Amino acid sequence: MTFDVSRITSHVSRLTSIALLLLFWGRVLANIRDQSPVVDEPVHIARAVAYWRTGDLRLQQGHPPLSHALSGVFLALEPDLPSPADLKGWERASRTDVVRYLLWEPGRPVERALFLGRYAILALGMVLSALVCRWAGALFGRWGGLAALFLCTFDPNILAHSSLVTTDLPVTCLTYAACYAFSRWLKRPTRGRLLLAGLTLGLAWGAKLSALILLLVLGLALLWRVWRSAHRPMLKHRAERTKPPSGAGPARQGFAPLARTFTSGPLGLSDRYTLLVGFGVILGIAILTLWAVYRFETGVWPPTGMWVPMPTHWDNLERLWQHQARGHHAFFMGQLSDEGWWYYFPVLFAIKTPLPLLILLVVAAARIWRWQAKRSVQQRQTGERGLGFGLRGLGFDILVLFPTLYFAVSMASHINIGYRHILPVIPFVVTVAASAFRPLRRGRPFVICHLSFVIALYLWIALLSLRIHPYYLAYFNELVGGPDQG
Repeated sequence: MTFDVSRITSHVSRLTSIALLLLFWGRVLANIRDQSPVVDEPVHIARAVAYWRTGDLRLQQGHPPLSHALSGVFLALEPDLPSPADLKGWERASRTDVVRYLLWEPGRPVERALFLGRYAILALGMVLSALVCRWAGALFGRWGGLAALFLCTFDPNILAHSSLVTTDLPVTCLTYAACYAFSRWLKRPTRGRLLLAGLTLGLAWGAKLSALILLLVLGLALLWRVWRSAHRPMLKHRAERTKPPSGAGPARQGFAPLARTFTSGPLGLSDRYTLLVGFGVILGIAILTLWAVYRFETGVWPPTGMWVPMPTHWDNLERLWQHQARGHHAFFMGQLSDEGWWYYFPVLFAIKTPLPLLILLVVAAARIWRWQAKRSVQQRQTGERGLGFGLRGLGFDILVLFPTLYFAVSMASHINIGYRHILPVIPFVVTVAASAFRPLRRGRPFVICHLSFVIALYLWIALLSLRIHPYYLAYFNELVGGPDQG
């Protein structure tokens, strides 16, 4: 009897992925049933109910409606919740009054409403985890995808926000989806991929205003792709040289799948023109998608007196600008401020992100650095020109460009009110960190030591994640003494 090792490995990885997703679903489900509402949830629930029951956007007030439309999918089926249009405070768009009469009147099904709204967010958490597995698998192979899925489904911050009716998990999921879809279109610009890139970009914009940074991220990624091809010609057979030797197993493939992603041959003038025109089409599809999220609303925008599409969206942008200008009262490390601190999010990232995940990120960076050094030696020996894959090539790609720019913009913000505002960078961190399971050097002793070290880090993540269940919001890492001292 012969065994197809590849098929067996495929089945094992698929079953493991399903098991991780089911474990994630069960843990979040247990949390959404028992956790009291956080301060923002009642308002978001009111917006969700209003979106489906009335179609009126007056309660949005600074937030695009897609996150509420998604969280309200199941809420719309709850018969014991009244229409917000029938409640006191609706005419003057008072969120406080609408929430009071919608949820806190005697006999209202508050617990059921919380569960239904949170369950929709849980579904988005499942989608995000699956996307992380898919993108990491495309970059680092099957086991890289599985490693990323493990990190994502055990991350306390992803678990925490997958159980809350807020805008943070939806925008995290949809920005990651938009970046993944756009990277696939850049690699092979087909009509289907173009359409998907436009749809996901528009949906991300409709989830939260912070997703507008995608316009800068994707634009820079496109210009880098065009410029690199125009000014740094590559050898004809460069992609072939990145392929693993015939018969090499997954453990020996190194960064070949990732290298092929970033070294897709030079583009002709017509190809570059096609990419630029295609990007314009993607933006057009995204804008139409965003308008659809606003129910194709039209009206007068008061600051200009002009009749415009999506007046609520422009009002949301104005409100965000005003909020940013006046700042937000916040407490941090014994200090009070309305303007925030530039180091707020770096410190928060350092103490709220699991320490083993940070270590894996450092190991992954070292792996990429070593790979780049090896490529540089090969380029000098062969006389090859071009950036290739490495820290410079990767630094301009979407996978690193988005979290870098997002983090930089967050540091400049005057609104410093929680880790949730940098939650969208976590799936990208997880994706890059998943590459750390590949050894830095060959040789059996080194490989064994490396894998033992990485496995220990994964077990550490699993233990700290299970230990904090179900109080994921309270998680702090060991740098500040853990959850008890955080």
